[in-house]
Amino acid sequence: MKVELKKTKCIRPFDIVHPATCFIPDLGPAALPEHRNVWIKLAAPHHKKAVNLATGDLLRIDDGVACETVDAKVVVE
Repeated sequence: MKVELKKTKCIRPFDIVHPATCFIPDLGPAALPEHRNVWIKLAAPHHKKAVNLATGDLLRIDDGVACETVDAKVVVE
């Protein structure tokens, strides 16, 4: 599986990212490489969590974390 990205240059805090939006959060030096650091925000009641598209990991993200929204497409080869 491969995730293709198109950056949108739109940076916003996690709390105003819409559910089902793909984004790259600023997780500091512990972040995965960019091509594996794409997340999708979940809807309520899990709206404070996101799923990593590359790993399937579930993560709670603080409201103020800066997120760059991206257009992402999963390609199965």
